[in-house]
Amino acid sequence: MITENQERADAFPRGSAEDLVFTDEHSSSDSIYANANFGLGGSESTASRTSRGGRGSQYQGMGVGESESSRSSERRHEAMAAVNGG
Repeated sequence: MITENQERADAFPRGSAEDLVFTDEHSSSDSIYANANFGLGGSESTASRTSRGGRGSQYQGMGVGESESSRSSERRHEAMAAVNGG
């Protein structure tokens, strides 16, 4: 029987509810890098360098790089309810 008076009812529902609001965050990062160097040198005097054809120090270098990152943020809402008949 449906009634507004709890004492005259055969059963009445009881329950609980929960409401959650939260932020879900995700992030990632990737990197790639390479580097190479080469060098030759000496400590010769000016006179001996001239007599050998003017050879001096030699240096080379190379560099490569890449980086990627991402971040996302999402606001979420979750609601739950449970009802028991008693």
